[in-house]
Order: sequence, then structure tokens, then C-alpha cells
Amino acid sequence: MILTGLAQTFSFAFMMRLLTGFGNGAAYVPAMALASAWFARKRRGFASGIVSGGIGAGTMIAGLIVPRILKAYGSEAGGIPGTTSEAVSSSSPGLRIC
Repeated sequence: MILTGLAQTFSFAFMMRLLTGFGNGAAYVPAMALASAWFARKRRGFASGIVSGGIGAGTMIAGLIVPRILKAYGSEAGGIPGTTSEAVSSSSPGLRIC
């Protein structure tokens, strides 16, 4: 996600988001399998819901934190209008803190 914010071209941002998606997918499947294996049949649905919610919350929190990290370390793309990070953060105006 940080590399997406540093992107200067759409193609680089696209590739970084694609890699992020692969990483999220690779983490999601084992997490769901572990929730199913570790909990009794009666509680599996609840455990799977917690796992799904945690993954979504982690993604949302990362989306809120990454622009601040980029600004703190002097990224020129950290929230400047017209850059990739600005486009990504403004696509969810309700979640934008910058």
C-alpha cells in the first residue's frame, strides 16, 4: 500500500494494488481455514465472521494510516492533489483523515 501511495504513474499504482490484492488473498484463505479448524462446529460461523471483519478493519485502518506515514517521511505524493495517493484517499471521502 505504501508503494501505491508513492506511485507517479497509473500503471505502477495498478501493479502495486494488484500485488496488495494477491497478498490479501493469500492471507485471507488460510485465516478462514484456521478459524474453521480451531473452533467447534457450533461457533465456526461466529469465528469466521470475526476473521472477515478483522481483515476488513485492518484494510480500512491501513488506508487511514498509510497517507500519514507517507507525509511523515517526506513523500511528495502524500496527499498532494492530482497524485495517486490523493486519488485513492479521496475515493472514500468518509474515511479520509488527511
